[in-house]
Amino acid sequence: MKKALSIMIVLAIALSMFGMIANAEVLEKDDLTDEGESVVVLWDSSQINGEVLGKDGFPLEYLLDHDFTIAGPAENFGVAGWVGCSQDIVAFGYSVDDGEPVMSADYKYETRQDVIDAAKSFGCDYASRFRIMVDGNGLEGTHKYSFLCQIEDGKIFKMSITDGTEVGFSYSADGTLPSPTPTIDPESEQIPMIMLRFDEEDKYIEGGLFSFSLNAIESIEFDAEKKCYVIHMENAADPWVVMLFSTLAMEDDTYIIEADKYKYMQLGIRTSNADAGSLGQIYFQTDENTGFDEPKAVVFQLKPTDERQFINVNLGRNKKWKGMMLDTRLDPYGECNGECDFEVYYIAFFSNEGEAKTFGESWLAQGDEVMPTKAPTPEPTEVPTQAPTAEATPVITSVPTEETVPTAQPTDAPINGNTGNKGVNPGVIIGIIAGAAVIAIVVAIILISKKKKK
Repeated sequence: MKKALSIMIVLAIALSMFGMIANAEVLEKDDLTDEGESVVVLWDSSQINGEVLGKDGFPLEYLLDHDFTIAGPAENFGVAGWVGCSQDIVAFGYSVDDGEPVMSADYKYETRQDVIDAAKSFGCDYASRFRIMVDGNGLEGTHKYSFLCQIEDGKIFKMSITDGTEVGFSYSADGTLPSPTPTIDPESEQIPMIMLRFDEEDKYIEGGLFSFSLNAIESIEFDAEKKCYVIHMENAADPWVVMLFSTLAMEDDTYIIEADKYKYMQLGIRTSNADAGSLGQIYFQTDENTGFDEPKAVVFQLKPTDERQFINVNLGRNKKWKGMMLDTRLDPYGECNGECDFEVYYIAFFSNEGEAKTFGESWLAQGDEVMPTKAPTPEPTEVPTQAPTAEATPVITSVPTEETVPTAQPTDAPINGNTGNKGVNPGVIIGIIAGAAVIAIVVAIILISKKKKK
């Protein structure tokens, strides 16, 4: 009897430390913030067999290049970082293909004081480091892994960084990467895209695309020889410019961008300084989700080159990409190092990644020959109210990271890597660019215009 009781006690302790929680509801991080909780997640690194993936451990640079998939076989794989919250953090864990969460207090690590201080700057009274490693032995096939956090009141949520990117990836046990997205014939005339081709001076400035709401940008000028707009910056902290697509849509329903149809935004660009920076962001607002803030932003990566390149921004990856797009905010860099001309040749919207990739690669190979032969030119129009301005936002210039690559098993060793917000302002609410009244007027005018032209 005593022996049986001892075994039960050991099993109980083991289950309390590491176990599957049956029928547990897994929330999104935004569900907590909507309820008034303060939550910030820093994703320092992704790891496989104890090795940090990507340059300096920054996870998105690697995962964006690998379709958010890591290839096995591996003895173990996982993620590391830290979380701040207005409640105490009791455990971390993961789910497979959105199944039942596997949680453990063993994934928590002692947290340095500078991490605690950083969390408090985000309004979080508690902070905890995490290192979540999954045993890869015996796994088969390809599955999605989402990494989770549990707080004091029992709630479990999917961790996501400030641009809405979920902390997670697919793991391919046999090393098979996803099949390429089906593409279309690049010469087909049926490419379902919306194209803004910058081939005429003031074509879109007069039409209202580039607003006067900008920050840390010296000038935006049209280059008639190159047929592009040039955004000039020099050692700029948090440079950005608001682009008023809603103004274009009021004049021509060709520019009405419906979120359920158009998932990818593509920019054809060139930077004069390959070392100016590696990451930028697109903020958006729609008629269903207004205001520019971090939950409505998507990170993009720049290639280190001064040659032309195209950037695919997967807006559909953000759950707030719903309704009809009103405006966007382009942050060419989180911070521009040195002098740089950011040349924008076109902006296009596509329904899927295959179409976007096909067009972008064709543009790099053939240039203007692949551009549509005719693009509508909107006439200048008067905006219903004066274009609102955006206030500059405080920038947290330093976020603590961890230092040493950990081993496969839980230890007290610190974590190696950088934050999941390198080059981008973390956790900062940018503020609403247009009031609710202005949004309602703009949406009404667009919808009326759309109905008349059907």
